[in-house]
Amino acid sequence: MLGQRCYLGLDLSATTDLTALVAFFPDSGDVRAWFWAPRDGLEEAERRDHVPYQLWARQGLLEATPGRAIDKKWIVHRLGEIVQDYDVQALAFDRWKMDEVQRYMADEGVKLTMQPWGQGFRDMSPAIDALETAILQGTLRHPSHPVLDWCLSNAVTMTDPAGNRKLVKDKSRGRIDGAVALSMAVGVAARTPAKKPSVYASRGLIAVGA
Repeated sequence: MLGQRCYLGLDLSATTDLTALVAFFPDSGDVRAWFWAPRDGLEEAERRDHVPYQLWARQGLLEATPGRAIDKKWIVHRLGEIVQDYDVQALAFDRWKMDEVQRYMADEGVKLTMQPWGQGFRDMSPAIDALETAILQGTLRHPSHPVLDWCLSNAVTMTDPAGNRKLVKDKSRGRIDGAVALSMAVGVAARTPAKKPSVYASRGLIAVGA
């Protein structure tokens, strides 16, 4: 997938919770996920969430950031590496707690098209619809990532009278950060208009520069 076009969804934690970043590659349907949690709180988080955070960290499935609170500079540095590896079209994000991250991005020269993504019915319902459609059509290539699997298994939606849906963390059995990030990544890809092929290319014409 190196160099391929993709869209990112970022669900940022406040201080001690899980942070998730998911990439969706629309041309192939592939998904890739990254997760972070504070290193000094992993044992406590295991007792709280009943999942093997320390094992996941040893296996490279979860990156443990230094200290007891999530290190946003660490995440921005990794984001810069990801931008170098893939053709990132846009990053969908919840505005909450993102001011600091965007300052760090400016400091490190990480340039991305940033797409604010609300967590209410207006933005999340079409994102969930797009994700569900990809799953039902068999076009989503899930990486069988244990942390992402766990987040998806915990996901619970709420429906309004009009049939719109959103993910709700307070109704879920465990962390759903990966499910939120995946929904945003697929949603922003679905919202982005497809590029129309050049009329010259479609006619088999080649423009020759002087």
